[in-house]
Amino acid sequence: MKNYYELMEIDKNADERQIKAAYFKLVRKYSPERSPEEFKKLRAAYETLSNHKKREAYDRTESLQGEEAYLFGQANKARQEGRIQDAIRIYEMLVKENPTLNNMRFELARTYEADGKTGRAIEVWEELCKLEPNNSVYSYELAESYSLRGWRKKAISRYERTVALDPGNSAAWADLIEAHEDAGEHEQEYQRTSDALSAFDGNRVGSVRLYVRAFDRYIASGDKASAEDCLHKIISTLKSNKQHSRKECSVAVIEILATLATAETLQNMDLLPHVRQIAELKLDIGEKAFELLDRAEIVTSIAVLVDASCPQLIVDILMVVTKNCDCQDCKNDIAAIEASIIHDLPGYRPYIVRLKKEHPHLYAKHSAFFNEALLSRTPEKLLYQRVKYLSKHGLEPTFINADGSETGEDEPDSDEPAAQSGTYRRDGAKVGRNDPCPCGSGKKYKKCCGA
Repeated sequence: MKNYYELMEIDKNADERQIKAAYFKLVRKYSPERSPEEFKKLRAAYETLSNHKKREAYDRTESLQGEEAYLFGQANKARQEGRIQDAIRIYEMLVKENPTLNNMRFELARTYEADGKTGRAIEVWEELCKLEPNNSVYSYELAESYSLRGWRKKAISRYERTVALDPGNSAAWADLIEAHEDAGEHEQEYQRTSDALSAFDGNRVGSVRLYVRAFDRYIASGDKASAEDCLHKIISTLKSNKQHSRKECSVAVIEILATLATAETLQNMDLLPHVRQIAELKLDIGEKAFELLDRAEIVTSIAVLVDASCPQLIVDILMVVTKNCDCQDCKNDIAAIEASIIHDLPGYRPYIVRLKKEHPHLYAKHSAFFNEALLSRTPEKLLYQRVKYLSKHGLEPTFINADGSETGEDEPDSDEPAAQSGTYRRDGAKVGRNDPCPCGSGKKYKKCCGA
């Protein structure tokens, strides 16, 4: 019986392009209409050899015959159905009966890991690495098990061995860099990032992950020029190589945005147009990536307000509402900030008008409140609503004027930063029902926030 390579008339070292060409050549000869049985065999061979993981598994087991092949199939079926213990039992039996079947040892170690038995898996990987010290696949699997076990130094050493055996293994490079990062070894982390980019062919599958890791490192170290160069390389690689999956593109966008879309990296926001190019290369990268991108671009616009000396509370409320979070803490923050803005409405109104005119997309993010603030003739009612809401949650606002001073201050202290907006739990004496309301309305507490 012909194996899949013989069936497709290709060499065992055939690449993806050769496999695809052979399939389309043979499918004309064995069409599903004229030769349905031959076509089924051809299709099964193509679907296996064109998938990296399936091909890897096939190569390890295609030499099995008779009972061994049957038991291997049963073990695989058990693992796929979640019957891990049954799979382990069969693999252990196969290894005991055939100690030289390294492919069975490989599957046994993988199944141990699936069952959380990393210690047993490590024993198997170490045996395989002794038997075949130059096998980069075994070496990488051993490094992964060390990492899962929490043995960081051993994992780093084994990752080093893996990339020495196979400099084109982008996953091993990325995991090595991450291991140095987790260990706090930043010099080694940066050096390995440089080594990986030098050793790795940018047109191979997996290079995007390396460039994303490098981008993160360069941003952390403040090397903005190198970070931008990484973005250009990611774009170029994704455009030139169709082997890169849509999933890889999506992961690249999400991980880059996770680095950019924070207040600490506002100075890097002019890199976002490059990220937008990456996102637009594939239309099905997922809504999460586009949501993160939109969020980051909004943060960019908010950063412009900071540079334009916009009052901090307007910046704060835009940052909160653009999170699109419905938790109670965010609701409380919004109510507290709105109350503080309303308390000094004459001071804030000019900035709200400017926001509406110069940044309408930001104004639209919280237009209901901004419209109220501009049009209301009874701001005291608006303030009463917010203070009452906060009081019900055991909170009260800190009133910050548009100039940054707190209510009651004659002049802000230049040696101290302006008080931040937000809420806090009342820690003073209990307010009596007939006492003046602490919100400053002039009414008794029972007629105001205590109602």
